[in-house]
Amino acid sequence: MMDSKPTNEFIEFRKNIFDTFVIEEDNIMSALQIIDVNVTEICTRKCVFCPRVDKNIYPNRNLHMSLETCEKLANDLAEFEYKNQVVFAGFSEPLANKKIFDIVKTFRDKLQYNNNISITTNGDLLKDDTLKKLFDNGLNLLKMSLYDGPEQEERFLEQFERCNLTPDQYVIKRFWYGPEEEYGMSGISNRVGMMKLNDREVPIRPCYMSFNSSFIDWNGDVLLCTHNWRKDIKFGNIHKNSLKDIWLSEAAKTMRQHHILNGRKGKSPCTDCEVHGQVYGADSFKLFKDYYGKED
Repeated sequence: MMDSKPTNEFIEFRKNIFDTFVIEEDNIMSALQIIDVNVTEICTRKCVFCPRVDKNIYPNRNLHMSLETCEKLANDLAEFEYKNQVVFAGFSEPLANKKIFDIVKTFRDKLQYNNNISITTNGDLLKDDTLKKLFDNGLNLLKMSLYDGPEQEERFLEQFERCNLTPDQYVIKRFWYGPEEEYGMSGISNRVGMMKLNDREVPIRPCYMSFNSSFIDWNGDVLLCTHNWRKDIKFGNIHKNSLKDIWLSEAAKTMRQHHILNGRKGKSPCTDCEVHGQVYGADSFKLFKDYYGKED
């Protein structure tokens, strides 16, 4: 039986990944440390801490990232030799996209020097042959989000052993706890005001997410961040402009400068979001602050 207490293993794991990223003072694109890709609008679960718990708020839709969009994004990243984290996640189940093997392979072929390609999955669709094919096509890391208890963890560990995965090829996130333990999440957010969590106040301090990460939706839209599930802040679309141009656009600059000068105060949807926002990304925040200072 596995330890049934919530742990901070995943937080430590992510910190270790960020420690490997190199910020180059003369390269503003090195501030981009995470590319989060939403490859489908379908999820197999309705977790109480996710917007998908209510189909009237965030319904499942039969929409998936195409190989055309995938290839455009991978080419854009290759253009500036992106070496940091690519994760297929979003508020969805990536394995619900039937082209997921081709998507992983496309990124591997275009970003051959990148060793940070990962998938976050709840495991509902994870069969042995699926697991093997993902890694055969170039996946580096499997991030398991488990919700059903320690027995589920044991079952997946047995599967990993059958498929000859090594411990450095997977990480387990245990989310089967109740609200009093914040569902096992260290630093769970209120999903931009959707949830009420222990009367916590929204911090005024700046959030670093728009400085060090980019969230790409299934159709190529470049969104504010992974917490902006309403998708009401869009910086552009990769079918109209390159990701680099969008990342350095006036729209993105306006959002970042507001955080530099005012934090989250008076800026929707950030004003409703109490995610910590400063666990990672301080170096990216400083790089952009200096970059915009030189422009002005």
